[in-house]
Amino acid sequence: MAVKGSAASMKRPNASCPWAVGSDSGVSTNNKVEKDYLLTSAFWENGQALGFPIQFDLVLRHLRQDMRDDWYFDCLQYDDLFNDPEEAKRIIIAMLQEWNGVYAGTRSVVRNIPKKGFGERYGLETDFFDRFVYQAICSFLIPYYDKLLGHRVLSYRHEPDPQNKKYLFKNKINRWFTFEGVTLTFVRSGKFLLVTDLSNFFENIAREQIVAGLEKVIPEIEATGPEKLQIRNAIATLDRLLTRWTFSGSHGLPQNRDASSFLSNMLLSRVDRAMAGKGYDYYRYVDDIRVIADSEVHARRALQDLIRLLRAVGLNINANKTAILSPETPQKVPDHKQGQIAPARGVGSR
Repeated sequence: MAVKGSAASMKRPNASCPWAVGSDSGVSTNNKVEKDYLLTSAFWENGQALGFPIQFDLVLRHLRQDMRDDWYFDCLQYDDLFNDPEEAKRIIIAMLQEWNGVYAGTRSVVRNIPKKGFGERYGLETDFFDRFVYQAICSFLIPYYDKLLGHRVLSYRHEPDPQNKKYLFKNKINRWFTFEGVTLTFVRSGKFLLVTDLSNFFENIAREQIVAGLEKVIPEIEATGPEKLQIRNAIATLDRLLTRWTFSGSHGLPQNRDASSFLSNMLLSRVDRAMAGKGYDYYRYVDDIRVIADSEVHARRALQDLIRLLRAVGLNINANKTAILSPETPQKVPDHKQGQIAPARGVGSR
């Protein structure tokens, strides 16, 4: 099923406007030079388009990789735009002209996605150019912010030197196996394991919490003053656009998006730090959380601390998928997401 946004459906630049880069007929030499500059890498990488640097071709590669598992995909897979970056630039510039220099974005469309057990999750679909801008914000911010995450966060970690430039993150499968392998050591060490995940994770993420979290840690980022200004510009753009892309305007990130996974990591980094600061042997992969504990009492205490920390960012555990496993548990931990283990007695989300 095609989602709106193919080049054929987008409004083309008006040749009479100063930022339009369509027809060159009747245009002065100075205007043509200016139009040509708008299509150059320098214009985008200097932050002149949206207020923060955009490596246009690299963002397109990241986006194409992210779109490989889309729930709703364009019938042409946007080949017309991926294969013609200059046309994509022209359309974005035309939008900036129409919106008076502010990328306003369009309202996301809600689609219902079937889940196991007759349930549904929402999908928030946006057009190609909104997806591009969302990805551009992520691709710009993540090299700065990923360094602030602890080594116990194993999901969606930045790969600074990928063999193939289309990969923004470290190999996700390998990172999951690392997560599984590390936490399975509780059996051999004679300890207990707290296993939980978060209830309706992406649905409950608040826009204000995301923005506040990104802004709060700017002093910790390794960057120059001008770079931090660009970071603030990217956050402000994100804040404005999430009012149009989230489920309600205030809550609910678009799901199945690399950019959303990055933002969720940053939201939970406050919880990650606090749990590690309390001395817990804590690990997280997206919304799956595990804590290796010395005893069942220790595991219950970790659960209580986790619930209170999550509450501060508007989130909570899923009590039906929470358990405390003893050292006698078989070496292969059952998949709690499939309901194959029961919660330990007294475990809840009060």
